[in-house]
Amino acid sequence: MKKFNLLSLLCVLFLFISCDTSNKSVGLSNWSDDGKVYKWHLGTENAVNVAVNVDKAMQERDYNQLRNFLSDSVSITTSNGVNYDLDSFITRRLEVDSIVDSRNATLEWEFSNVYSVDLDPSRGGEHVSVTYLGRYEDENGKNTWNSINRYYVIEGKVVWWNTFNQDINDSENE
Repeated sequence: MKKFNLLSLLCVLFLFISCDTSNKSVGLSNWSDDGKVYKWHLGTENAVNVAVNVDKAMQERDYNQLRNFLSDSVSITTSNGVNYDLDSFITRRLEVDSIVDSRNATLEWEFSNVYSVDLDPSRGGEHVSVTYLGRYEDENGKNTWNSINRYYVIEGKVVWWNTFNQDINDSENE
């Protein structure tokens, strides 16, 4: 009976050890400041929450709140390649809001995916990807697009933000 209990204990212990997924990684990237090749690891909920809070501040047009989630030295690159610092981005967003309002237009978006991955969990900094569906409509028609925002988040702040867009051809608009 002692041998059976010992054998059972060893089997259970082996199962727990073999099911450890905390160090799981996949893929590869040399997208790092040291040029080394790393594997991707799952990121944290904290970095995802930063992206969710950025979205919330943008939806509410609360640019003072947005500042809480962007570093003072953030670099923001839009889908057309224009690069902004924090202040120039907020200035541009205020201009866009004014144009949308003056046209009595609707500009809205909703995200469908948000996730975070990390190249080296021991160093800090996570890559967060957010996928959106965007819509703009005014008296002249409507436009829809898919958008991907990629954030690099360090210590609760977006350090850089890149946006990529893809128009959706809507048969009603053709």
